[in-house]
Amino acid sequence: MKIGYLMQAGVPDIRAEAPSGPANHVLQTCRHLARLGHQVQVVACLDKRIWKSGDLVHFSPACAGWPDSVPFKLGERCVRGIQSRLRLPYVAFFDNLRFARACEHALKGYDLLYERMGWMGGGGHIAAGRLGIPHVLEINGDHLREHEMLGIPIAGLQRQLSLRLMRRVTRGAAHAVATGEGWRQRHLENWKVDPARVSVIQNGSEVVDLLSRRELRCYREQRSPEEALHLVYVGSFDPWQSLPSLVRAVARAAAGGADVRLSLAGRGVVEEEVKQAVNGLRIGQRVKFAGHLDMAALLRLLQQADAGIALYRGREEFTGLKLLDYKSAGLATIAAGRDGQPSLIRHGITGLIVPPDDEDALVDAIVELSRSPERVVEMGRQARLEAEQGHSWRHSAEALDRLFHSITRGRQRRAEGELRQAGSAVGNG
Repeated sequence: MKIGYLMQAGVPDIRAEAPSGPANHVLQTCRHLARLGHQVQVVACLDKRIWKSGDLVHFSPACAGWPDSVPFKLGERCVRGIQSRLRLPYVAFFDNLRFARACEHALKGYDLLYERMGWMGGGGHIAAGRLGIPHVLEINGDHLREHEMLGIPIAGLQRQLSLRLMRRVTRGAAHAVATGEGWRQRHLENWKVDPARVSVIQNGSEVVDLLSRRELRCYREQRSPEEALHLVYVGSFDPWQSLPSLVRAVARAAAGGADVRLSLAGRGVVEEEVKQAVNGLRIGQRVKFAGHLDMAALLRLLQQADAGIALYRGREEFTGLKLLDYKSAGLATIAAGRDGQPSLIRHGITGLIVPPDDEDALVDAIVELSRSPERVVEMGRQARLEAEQGHSWRHSAEALDRLFHSITRGRQRRAEGELRQAGSAVGNG
């Protein structure tokens, strides 16, 4: 199958030497679909230009011609000038037309478009209609909620226009793939689409393939009761990760007698706030800021840890890539969750689930693991077994492969049925 993977709005830089979590998701998804025999072409907006790549190494302009012609540019400049002077809302009209044209040019003859959903990105929807092929959305978050949490809520006429555009995109898609049940439910609530056209396919982890069991601490050695519990956090320093609460919980657990240390790997907008909290609590000797790590350094850190931490707050989804990496590395996990989430963690078996924003429960969980080294090892081993059975990127790609074939076969059957009906009507006439 020939698949176009689209990234128009709010996309990660997949060209970075040390890709972010979202960028790694894109790279792993495309590479493993290719390993299953699919031809995958990426079309992405990067640095305000539209690029295409068939190998995720070499990138070239996706399209030349009409979108970059003088009349188009003059018309765009005129409209944008009026928009700026009158402070009119942004409707992404020219951006969507340009991206749609680039997709038409780069993906002619393709079977399906798979798009990482971004706010105000409507070019893929337009291109799929013009090419006459299915458009499948990939759902990785709730954009409205995330704008609010970042302090830039979408309001007024801008909100009304952007919602109208996104309703057209979401309801026009042949299918949507959410990376967790929480995102699926939120997508259904926001856009009122047919539940049968929204599936959940979990992300994968490359850690399960890069680290063998004999390299994992839970198989290699056991922490003694006198040794500190080594907690690790891997991810962005964003408001919804509860990192200030995490360092407070570590300080409280230590004050209560628990021997614990914490490694924080990543960067983000609340990094300075977290560092100030660590200094104010005087636990600098227990907390290490590792910064953004490449894969080799990340693997070394995971090999040294006992348990991973994931404390999502203010979100409908409690599953993230870090949970898969923790399990793959044979770590027990302390995770925030509710209502059966995160489904990746089995409470008391592969980790401990605490209510979101419940710092007392988090302290109790840290103390519990610090005093139970044998239990931490057993949780880590069980987590690794589950990762081997279903958390690799190959498993995710195989699930997408089955879905894509189902969509294209269903479309073909409907087309054949319409032809038969048309032929019957002609015959009866």
